[in-house]
Amino acid sequence: MLADTTVTLAASDSLYYVSLIDSTLSEPDLDPYFPYYGEYWDSTRTTIEAFNTLFSSSSYSASVKTLEREFKLPEIAIPEAEMRDSTMTEPDNPVMDSDYLDCGEIGEYPQIRGGIEGFNARLELPGSIQEDVIEFLFFINSRGIIDEFKLNSDTENEDLVNAYVDAIDAHISFEPILVDGESRAIVCGIEFEIPTN
Repeated sequence: MLADTTVTLAASDSLYYVSLIDSTLSEPDLDPYFPYYGEYWDSTRTTIEAFNTLFSSSSYSASVKTLEREFKLPEIAIPEAEMRDSTMTEPDNPVMDSDYLDCGEIGEYPQIRGGIEGFNARLELPGSIQEDVIEFLFFINSRGIIDEFKLNSDTENEDLVNAYVDAIDAHISFEPILVDGESRAIVCGIEFEIPTN
């Protein structure tokens, strides 16, 4: 209010705002509430990412991007010395070294957003297929987004593998896995039944 040149303050109001500036009261600690921690905010971020993936050309995209920036979790600052130490010992594949829970061990398996039928409808399969199933190993973050995936079966049909890789890249994300009320990153082998035309 004191900096606002469009407002004319009475002397008493001006003194009031000056006293607020000079106050010894400490600011409230809002860290437990911001920036949006908890499973419901995780779910919100997941929904936003799904919207951006599925409706990238929507007229609401700009508004959703604003929400995405607002709800984004902060990056934790690492002291420079600690960063130097960590880069010296960083493994070649950081995904393999991350804290992913094995879906078989926890008995929780990821569900494809939109269902497998919607995914199969987007597949562009090659003409000649001998295989019935194909399996991929997925590294899925706590929001249900794929960090990395790779072929996990002995499929030799390169056109079939490429068709699945392209469709997974473009169309797959998962519902988050909750463990003790908290969404967690998981690693999971998922077998796809190859649809017949």
